[in-house]
Amino acid sequence: MLGFHIPLCASPTSFFCCNIFVSQAALILPPHPHDVNANRERQHPGIVDGQTLPPRNRGAGFMFFNDEGDECGGFVYSGEKGASDMGFSLDQLANDQILQLQYGDEVRNGARKRHYGLKMWDRNDEMTTGRLMHMIDSLKAFNDTALISTTIARLRAEGLIGPERLFVGKTDNRSVGLFLQDDRGRPRLTIGLDSLNNVIFQAFDSAGNAMPLRTGG
Repeated sequence: MLGFHIPLCASPTSFFCCNIFVSQAALILPPHPHDVNANRERQHPGIVDGQTLPPRNRGAGFMFFNDEGDECGGFVYSGEKGASDMGFSLDQLANDQILQLQYGDEVRNGARKRHYGLKMWDRNDEMTTGRLMHMIDSLKAFNDTALISTTIARLRAEGLIGPERLFVGKTDNRSVGLFLQDDRGRPRLTIGLDSLNNVIFQAFDSAGNAMPLRTGG
């Protein structure tokens, strides 16, 4: 049996890449695409729990799918005159991204803003992407955007919707360092250098107040 990586072209700007196996005269196609490459207009909306999501606005790039057909990561990019944005993400099983290499570059309020680095999130095993989407779809039936926003804010405060835990890199204000947050997404520790090369070594309590650093022993 021979294996080939062959693009199956759906359009000039979108194609599915699968591992094709040829055994004698038989052509065996896998049941799901392993990756999709497309521009913004033709980008795949994603698959969760075997269900294709409704059309939505997503950036151009590659989307990766596991052997069950669910999305498991991707490389997306966008850009317009004077701006650029890229990200390579790895998703937790049955959930959203947990690791991402990212780069963003734009002009805001007349000033160049640029950030890049590695981010990490926690994902709750019980609050899978499929369950969260089902919950939001149920709330939409009430036609109450305030209720949806309040529910999402509550889940986020409880740490059930992917709190960001770590960023290592350079921020928009040109600080470079390690930025740690607790399991509710609250900033707790920053170690790095600011834009003037001053050392940053700062801890915060759960309310966001600066606190003295303590060492063990």
